[in-house]
Amino acid sequence: MRLMALGLVAWLAPATFLSAQTRSAIEGTVRDTTGAVLPGVSLRLESPELVGGTQETVSAGDGRYRFTDLLPGTYGVTASLQGFQVTRRSDLRLLFGTTLTIDFSLSVATVAESVEVSGAAPVVDVRTAAATTKIDEDLLQALPLFADRRTAFDVFSLSPGINGRSA
Repeated sequence: MRLMALGLVAWLAPATFLSAQTRSAIEGTVRDTTGAVLPGVSLRLESPELVGGTQETVSAGDGRYRFTDLLPGTYGVTASLQGFQVTRRSDLRLLFGTTLTIDFSLSVATVAESVEVSGAAPVVDVRTAAATTKIDEDLLQALPLFADRRTAFDVFSLSPGINGRSA
C-alpha cells in the first residue's frame, strides 16, 4: 500500500511541475503621473481565454499587481481608482510560458472619462532563464518509441537539456 502511494506521488509530481511551466502571467506596477506608487487600485483582466470570466485584483502597498496561471491569448487590463482616470490596456498578446510586465500611469481625473491605450509593445520577463518546452499530444501519439510502455521519464527525455533522467 505504501509503495503504491509513493508511486502515485512520483507519477503526479512531474505533471504538477509541467503544468506550472505551461502557464503565463501578467504583472506590473501602478503609479500616478508623478511616479508615486498607487496602492489599492482595482485591476480587471478580460479575455475570451479566461475560464470563468474576468479576473480582478487590487494593487498592493508597493503598487504591484499580478495575474497568474493564464493561458496564451489576447488580454485586456483595466486600472481604476477613485479620483483618477480609468486606464485600459488592450490587445496584449500573451505567449506560452511568458510573463508580460504592463505598468500603468494614472492621471488625476478632472472630468469622468476613460483613456484606452493600445498597440504598445509589452515587455517580456527576461529575469528568468527558464525555457518552457511544450510537447503536444499529437507528437506523443505519433512517436513510435515506447508506444506500449510510455512513462513520465520517457516524455521528459524529449525536452532539451534532459539526458539520462537528469537535467
